[in-house]
Amino acid sequence: SGEVTTPFTGSRTNKLVQSQTFKTTWATNNAAIPNDLFEAPDNSLTAQAITANSSGASSVFVQQTVATTAGETYTYSAHVKAGANGFVLLLFFDGNLSRTAYFNAATGAASNTSDVLTTSFDKMDDDWVRVSITFQNTVTTSSSFVRIFSAAAAGSTATGAAFQAGTELLYIWGAQLEEDSRMSAY
Repeated sequence: SGEVTTPFTGSRTNKLVQSQTFKTTWATNNAAIPNDLFEAPDNSLTAQAITANSSGASSVFVQQTVATTAGETYTYSAHVKAGANGFVLLLFFDGNLSRTAYFNAATGAASNTSDVLTTSFDKMDDDWVRVSITFQNTVTTSSSFVRIFSAAAAGSTATGAAFQAGTELLYIWGAQLEEDSRMSAY
C-alpha cells in the first residue's frame, strides 16, 4: 500500500545481571577489574577495564553463570574497546558445547568461530565496537556461563607479551545475553 510500517520487536530481557559492573557478579581469571571508570559508548563513565592481575598473566577473562534453556536461540553481545590487547573472545558454554568467536577489538572482524549461527559487529564512536555471537542452545541448565577474554591474537586465549600487573588489556561495557536471533539496543 506504500505505507511504511515499523517491525514488531517484542520486549526482551538481558539474562546477565549487572552487565556494566564487572566487579560484582562476574568472576575473574588472572584478571582484575580496577575501580577506575572510563567513558562508555553512551558517554557515561561506566565502562571498565580488564587488567592483568599479575605480571605475565595468561588466559585473562571475566565470567558470569546464567540459566539457559535447551532449543532456544541466544545472542550474546558486549561492547569492547582495545587496550594493550587487540582481540576479544566471546565464549558461551552450556556444559555440553562451547560457542566461540574471536573479534578484532579495533575493526570488529570475526574469526575462529565455533558452533555459532552468526556473528556481528557494530563500530561505534570513540573506538568502541559492539560484538555478538548467535547460537542454538542444547542443554537446559542453571550453570551455563559466558566469558569475555582479552587476547593478543585470534585463535589463542594468551595475552601475548608479559604485561605488568594492572595493565589495561581490554575495555568492556554493556554485556547482554538475550533469547533471540539478534541483539537488541542496550
